[in-house]
Amino acid sequence: MPGTSIPSKVALLIASLNKQLQKEMEEQLRPTRIPGEQIRVVEALAAPSYNKGLEMSALARLSVVDPSTLTKVVDRMISEGLVQRAADPNDRRRVRVLLTPKGFAVFEQLRPFRERQEAELQQILERTQETGDANTLMTILEQLCQRQPGQKDAG
Repeated sequence: MPGTSIPSKVALLIASLNKQLQKEMEEQLRPTRIPGEQIRVVEALAAPSYNKGLEMSALARLSVVDPSTLTKVVDRMISEGLVQRAADPNDRRRVRVLLTPKGFAVFEQLRPFRERQEAELQQILERTQETGDANTLMTILEQLCQRQPGQKDAG
């Protein structure tokens, strides 16, 4: 990629990896015909810490689905019986999205594949760390994902 700056190479590599992982996941679940956005929603909601559901804003962030798209995704998932909406027990004005048993079954079907995929990524990361090429790659990627665009680093 001659003439490409380092940040755009990093962004391109991250986007490329994300696209590859998404394609592998969708291929694995092709018989279910569940789109990638719905799979990410299912994965976000299946986390034990979210067994009481998530508000839409948190779900959008965790599933990496644009908030303006998430409502349509959730509506589709409701009609397919994968999720349901429920009032927040602490504030009836708020709505949470929860997995249904069918949605959890999809997660369970996906789990072995995702665990294998994660193990492969971890092995590559460990090999990279052994050679000293990327000793803190996970930390760097996490910081890149959590950055606040437009803000200069104070340190």
